[in-house]
Amino acid sequence: MVNKKELKEKEIKEMGEKIKEFNKITGEDRQKRNRKVFLTLFTGALVIFVFIFILIGYSNIPELNYIVDLKVFSIISIAVTICIFEYAYKKDSGQLAITGIEILLLSFVILSLHYILQYKIFDYQYYLLLFTAVFLVYYVLKTFIIYIRENHKYRKTAKDIKNIVKKD
Repeated sequence: MVNKKELKEKEIKEMGEKIKEFNKITGEDRQKRNRKVFLTLFTGALVIFVFIFILIGYSNIPELNYIVDLKVFSIISIAVTICIFEYAYKKDSGQLAITGIEILLLSFVILSLHYILQYKIFDYQYYLLLFTAVFLVYYVLKTFIIYIRENHKYRKTAKDIKNIVKKD
């Protein structure tokens, strides 16, 4: 005679294995998720590198040359923003439009750096570090949100498929 406790433990173990199997993400879906996460991290890393180069430039370049460099960075970032917006419009991609808005905000920050340095409104290095930290936190949070949202999206579609199979 089988003990009820052993039977329940066996059922619980089987249910646990089914849940693990259900939560596994297939290769193609994992690649899609990882691609989105990687692109977000890559964009964030580029933005942080821009701020690092600006900070290094502030420490090592004479002020007049540094101001010219800031203007060049501003023009380049605005040109990149326009290209991203045009490409997003052509592809009808909301994700690219959001990236364009992020780069546009970066352009505004770089443009404001010139005036903060010129009019000595705030401590310049503090301002640079503050915006670097803000962009860093933003991209880390965005990466986590994308990761969680993609996992949730996969589980939802997998659950729908299982329900359809059960009905048949």
